[in-house]
Amino acid sequence: MEKRTIIACHGWLAEGFKSSLNLIVGEIPNLQTLNCFVTPEFDIEKSVEKIFSEPDIKNFDIYVFTDIMGGSVNNAFVKQLEKHSFHLFTNINLAMLIDHFLSHEDAEKLFEKIEKGEFRQIFCNHLLHDSSKWSVDDI
Repeated sequence: MEKRTIIACHGWLAEGFKSSLNLIVGEIPNLQTLNCFVTPEFDIEKSVEKIFSEPDIKNFDIYVFTDIMGGSVNNAFVKQLEKHSFHLFTNINLAMLIDHFLSHEDAEKLFEKIEKGEFRQIFCNHLLHDSSKWSVDDI
């Protein structure tokens, strides 16, 4: 089944992710962004319901990526998990999205990588102080 990916974030972050992905990965088919709360009339519930009411939505393996666990954007998609079959990931970053598009792996493989900490945040200052793990020469 063909994948369809939705990146949904507060403000223009989703569009920013798409812009970066286009530079790194190239043009991505079946990628939709949802830039939330960028206009006063924006309604997250209606916007999410509209996505799942599209006639061809059932023809895709849907991956949804949101910015913050427990945020209004993520919560709106969580509500849809009972009604629709799709994969929902949150607390995303660019590394995770690049991997999603380049690896062509399924949701379980992406979950395993998350569990292993492959996309975790790193405080570089501390790495420099522990030269047994990493050094500036490794860049």
